[in-house]
Parts: sequence; structure tokens; C-alpha cells
Amino acid sequence: MRLKTITLLVPAAALLAACSDSPTAARSAGKSLYDMSSVTITRGPGKEIPADRQRQAAPPRFLCTIDGECTLPPKPMADYDYWSSVSGSTSGYSKLVDMYATSWGGTGITSMSLTAHFKSVGGQGSQGCSATPQQFEQETVTGTTGTISSERFASYPSNETWVWGVDGDHAFTTTFGYSLDGERQRSGTFYSSARLCY
Repeated sequence: MRLKTITLLVPAAALLAACSDSPTAARSAGKSLYDMSSVTITRGPGKEIPADRQRQAAPPRFLCTIDGECTLPPKPMADYDYWSSVSGSTSGYSKLVDMYATSWGGTGITSMSLTAHFKSVGGQGSQGCSATPQQFEQETVTGTTGTISSERFASYPSNETWVWGVDGDHAFTTTFGYSLDGERQRSGTFYSSARLCY
């Protein structure tokens, strides 16, 4: 009788071990691709825009003719820049993804607003890395000059694949005498986007 009990327990233990070695099979069985229960999201401090990406504006100048008549040329462009980024790294049994959107305003900018849309979708479905991520969080930050930024970190098991994205809506308004386009546009919204399948 004891021999039969041991014989029945060994296959059961082997079956449990086999199931624990295939988390992707367990995940794909009935779980939504948008189920982020295995993901931890934390807020980051934001990012500065590198100096070599910052646009530099010229100061306002009058155009004068030989007759001595002086007029203002098209408004000079204000200093501003914007971008989004998503990057990933692996540490042990975990993956870490850093996603952020940043706006920068310098000379000629009087106000800025940034709305960052953070998105995700599981990459283990039939579409793989081509799956369309949906927004799971949004943040709006404002400022005058310098840098405004919104950042999120995501950490999850290294055997999972996710499609991550961040879209930025970057609004700028200039002071009188400057423009966003070198002509007459004093306010406008610009868009940035970044994606990563990791």
C-alpha cells in the first residue's frame, strides 16, 4: 500500500513542477492583454532635455532700409524643445522600463503645459509587438521656463513581454515679440511619441 501511494505522488509533483516552469502559458490562459496585475508602476522625477537638443532663438531686431525706415521683421523664434522616450533594461528576473515626456522652454517662452499619456499592452497575444497599447495613466504638468517632465517606471517579470508607449502633448506660449514658427504664431501644441516592445 505504501508503494502505491509513493507512485501516485511522484507524477503529481512532476506535474506541478512542469506547470510552474511555464508562466507564459498560465498568463495567456484567459488573462487580458491589458491586465497589469504583474506590473509595478512608480513615478519618476522626470528628465532634462540635453543641451544639444535645445533650440536657440535670436533676439528681436529691427530691419532698416537705406532711407532710414525701420520695421520689425517676422517675429524671431522662441527657445523651446520637446520629446518622448521609452527604454528598457533587465536585472536578474525583472525587467525595468523607463518612459517619459519632456518639454523645455527658454528665451521667449512665457508658459508651457505638458500632458503625458502612458500606455501598455501585453505582447504575448497573436499580434505580438504589433499590439496597440492603451492608456493606463495620464498626467498634466505646467511651467514657465526651464524643464517640465512626466515620467513613469514599470517593473515586471523578465519572462513577460509588453508593448509600452508614451505620447506627449506639448503646449507653448511665447512672450510678446517672439513666435513659435518664425512668423506670427505665439501659441501652439506639438506632439511626440515613443514605443518599445520589451
